[in-house]
Formats: sequence, C-alpha cells, structure tokens
Amino acid sequence: MNSSISKALQLPEILHAIAHWVPLFEHEPLTSPSDELEDVQTYTPHHLLSCTLVSRLWNTCFTPHLYHYFVDWNSGQCFLAFRKHNCHFRRYLSYRQGNDQDRLPFETSFPPRYLVGLFVYGTYGSTSNLLLYNQGPQLRQLTWRGWLTVRDIDQVYQDALANLPCLEELELSNWVLSNELMYRILSGCAGTLRKLKLETVNGFDDGLFLYNNGSNSSGMGSRWVVPHMKSLRLQLGWTEPRITVLLPQLFPALESIYLAVDMEQHSIPQLASILRENCPKLNTIHYEEGYSIAYEHGFFPEPEIYASLFKDSFSSPGLQCATMALPDGLDHHMMEALLFHASTLVTLEMMCSLNNNSENEHLFSATLEQAGVLLTQCVNLKDFRLLNVYCSVQFLEGLLITPWRCCGLEQLTIEGYESSDCIDHGVLQYALQHHAYRDVGQGWFLKPSLDTSSFEEALIDGDLKHRLFEHMYTTSGIKHATYVKLDKTEFFAQEQV
Repeated sequence: MNSSISKALQLPEILHAIAHWVPLFEHEPLTSPSDELEDVQTYTPHHLLSCTLVSRLWNTCFTPHLYHYFVDWNSGQCFLAFRKHNCHFRRYLSYRQGNDQDRLPFETSFPPRYLVGLFVYGTYGSTSNLLLYNQGPQLRQLTWRGWLTVRDIDQVYQDALANLPCLEELELSNWVLSNELMYRILSGCAGTLRKLKLETVNGFDDGLFLYNNGSNSSGMGSRWVVPHMKSLRLQLGWTEPRITVLLPQLFPALESIYLAVDMEQHSIPQLASILRENCPKLNTIHYEEGYSIAYEHGFFPEPEIYASLFKDSFSSPGLQCATMALPDGLDHHMMEALLFHASTLVTLEMMCSLNNNSENEHLFSATLEQAGVLLTQCVNLKDFRLLNVYCSVQFLEGLLITPWRCCGLEQLTIEGYESSDCIDHGVLQYALQHHAYRDVGQGWFLKPSLDTSSFEEALIDGDLKHRLFEHMYTTSGIKHATYVKLDKTEFFAQEQV
C-alpha cells in the first residue's frame, strides 16, 4: 500500500470520514416522488462490522458509527452488544408493542441520552421515556405515534414535546392536540422546523390561528407562523377537524404538500385558496390514492374540483412536481390544469385508478394519447411516470404521434400495459449474449443479472421499444435520459455491472 495512503488510514479524522459513508442500510429504490417520507430501508451492519475488526484504532473509530442506529422490531434479537454500546445511539426507531424490560437495548436507569432522531411507533413505558431523556436542543427528528386509538398526551410528554427548540422533522399520529398544545409544540420549534406530518390528529379548532404568546387573541394581525416549514403531510379523514385544511396558512415558506384524503367533509376549494393566498413558494402537490372507509379506491372530489387543486393552488412559481391518481383517466379538467402549468412542470406521476376491464380500455388508450400531449407541451419535464395503464401494447403508439418537446427528460416510466407475449426464441438466445438495445436511440442497457424470463420480457414488443427509443433520441432530441422503465423492464443509459 502506498505509504501516504497507509498513514492517512491511521488518522482518526480520516477513519471517521470513511465510516460516515459506509452504508448501514440498503435502500429500496423509490417508486414515487411521494415516497420521500416513506423510504424503505433494510439494516445491513456487516460492512461496518468488518471494519471494526481491522485493528484497535479502527475499532475505536468505527464502533460509534456501527451503533449509530438502533431499530427495535421487538423480535427477540439479542441486545447484549447494543446494551454495551447504547451510549453511541443517535437514532432510535421502535415498533415495540409491549413493555418487556428484559428486551430493551439499554438499562432503564441508563437510557440513551444523545439522540438526534427518535421514531416511536406505539408508545410504551421505557421507549416513551426516551423522549423525556432526550428533550432539548439536540433532538432533530421525532416521530411520535400513539397506539391504535386517538388519545390525549400525558402532561409530562406534552412538556417534552414543547421543549424541542431545534427540531427539524416532526410526525404526530393518533393524538388529541388542543389549541394550546399544538401552539406550544409548533412555536417551540418554529425557528428550525422544516417537515411536518399530521395523521389521525384532532382536538384543535380555528382558535389555534389566533394564539399569541400562549393565549388566545382576537386582535387583527396577531396570527403566528412557522416561518421555515417547507414540507407538510396531512391526512384528511373522519377523525380530523374540517379546519385542518386551514393549517397551511401557518407555513408561509411551504414548498410541498402531501395529501391523503378519505372523506368529502374537507373542502378542497378552500384548501386551494389557502395555499394560493398564504404559500407563495408552493411548487409540489402529492394527492395519494389510499385506504378509504367509504370509497374503494380512496376519495376523489368531483373532477373539476380535483383538477382545480393542481391548477389553482399557486401564485408563483407554479406547479413543478405532482403526484396524482386518475379515477377517470386524464379527463379534460385535469389536462387543462396540467397544461396551465406546462412551462413549470418538472416531475409528473399519474396512476390510473380505473378497474382493469375491457370497458375501460378506451379510457386507458385516451389517457396514453393525452400523455403524449403532455410530453409535447411540458417543455421542462425531467421525470414522467404513468402507472396502471391497463390496455393493449399497441395503444402506446399514441405516445409517438408528435415529437416530444421535453428535451431535458431524464426518466420515463410506463407501467401496466399488456404485452404481446410473442417472441422469437432464436433472438432470445442471441440477446442472452449481447446487449439487445445497445445501439438503439442513445443506447440502452439491461441489468446483466437478469434471468431468462426477465430477458424475454425485455425483448417482447422489441419493435415498439426500438421505435420509442428512436422517437426520444432522433425525433424529439432527448439526448441525456438516464432511465426508462417499460412495464417490468428497466433500461439504463449506463452499462450496469
């Protein structure tokens, strides 16, 4: 080994820098922009563990990073090593459903006290008390979910929640939050809070917006705000009060809003008006298709009202990123809303919510044609995703009618269509040894580890895929795309190893 490199690897600051970048988790690819707050992770400590075995110095430097995270699944794992090193815990995630003291990764008399992230899903005993021991300026991320039913927060935890002056990300779920408590929590971290998620939360009313210095005030111009909040995630369901749609007026720096709606009692036009009048930096809306008590595919307002959320919620700069389900396909209301923001749209994900049957095939095919219009008109698109398009593959021809004007397109995903299921097996054998799409358009590569079945899927409808890639590169001038997914097959601009 080069002597200078060898010497560098004896410096603790160099080793700490290396340890910081050794992954503790394997991240599954995000399937949607709306997954930003729900990133899926698998704990894989073996890389860092190997580093601790190199030498005493390496052990000293890498051990704190190895125990930076603790993920408690309450699954009977051995906690002896974690108990020994719990002083190194900085982020603690608990799904504990009981209060078994013997299976805690710390002695209750010596809990971790230096956490910067605490994520509690179900509050029980000692794991709840971690909030008490870690309140103050160090904690930056907090998820605090009550278990199953909506209930009040004990006073000692209310005081702790109000004592987080440097908190940057907060998620509260299954709690009753009075006006006073909501004010104490949000105003307590108003100088630093950037992300907020509220789910199954009630107990507050419109008096919240007039709180000032701990008391109600009816004076004009006395409304308080959280000045740096950029991301808001709201559930609008049967437990949430109707005035929940007014919350964005507290967040003048809001840039993105994530909505899970399952009840029509909440006024979408009122929400759009609040966003337009109070959030001049708003550029992102995610409307999630999710579980609904009353609706099979989630609640959607009338088409005109639904489209107005995406059209009318902005003063400037306009809609840049949108995720939406399409219960009626790309109808003329939604097309009008999206084309209204054609010059600003950068990321667009649309998921068809129609039933997969022959009666709806014409709506799927019409949606594909309209998608082609969007690719033609939205000149700044970089990421375009169209999901659950349950129609025959030939309807993809609707995308190739005119040149696309989004020359900076980087990622394209079209999923759900029915392939022809016809392939020349002689061609398949050739493709197993060669890059089937290396010379098509800008050139595309498949993963080298694909099994025979996946290679076959990649080659099915090869003629159409060739023409799509040529349409992107030659006809439309899209020269620097990085990723395309057609149904189940992924294509990469760079050869995969």
